[in-house]
Amino acid sequence: MPIKTGNEHQFFAHRIVRISIKLVQIEITIRMISQIRKILFCCLEREVVSCFVTDVPNQSVSIIGT
Repeated sequence: MPIKTGNEHQFFAHRIVRISIKLVQIEITIRMISQIRKILFCCLEREVVSCFVTDVPNQSVSIIGT
């Protein structure tokens, strides 16, 4: 049986942190995609040229339809 050192624990901790950061990034991307889909559906439903979303304070996202 190999003798365990503190380095192995650090290695696993680093891997877990990196995996969790990746998961958070993926979650944010999915949220952004769902937001964009909501905006697009809003535009399609109302048949407007531009649709403004005010979920973020002091910021409006505008998507111009062609």
